[in-house]
Amino acid sequence: MRARYHQPEVNEKLRLLRQQPEFKVREKARRETPEARAKAKAYHLYRNYGITWDEREAMIVCQGSVCAVCGSAEWGHMGPLVDHDHKTGEVRGIVCHKCNIGIGLIGDNLERAKSVVDYLEKAQSRRPICRT
Repeated sequence: MRARYHQPEVNEKLRLLRQQPEFKVREKARRETPEARAKAKAYHLYRNYGITWDEREAMIVCQGSVCAVCGSAEWGHMGPLVDHDHKTGEVRGIVCHKCNIGIGLIGDNLERAKSVVDYLEKAQSRRPICRT
């Protein structure tokens, strides 16, 4: 027996079925169940970072349930986020939303991060920013 995806008449019936509004409503409702959301999050973690949901949770506990960068227990509206090296793909830790945005804007660039620290230290000590 041939597989379903090799049967043009079945494919056409499925395509027409998926276009019906009631099918779209049922599919959306199915995808929005708590179980489906948890499954999608677990799939995203494994596909993008190579870790399971349990490994992520273990990392959070290992960090003391705080952000690996700022030490805050406030994760932000997206919850705990996986930080990873974009060159190697290696997971570095679990961070809050603000730290994740900051790391992304700095672009994993240590020199830029040091420049930001220098700038903030100078501004805090009220020394002039100009280097002349």
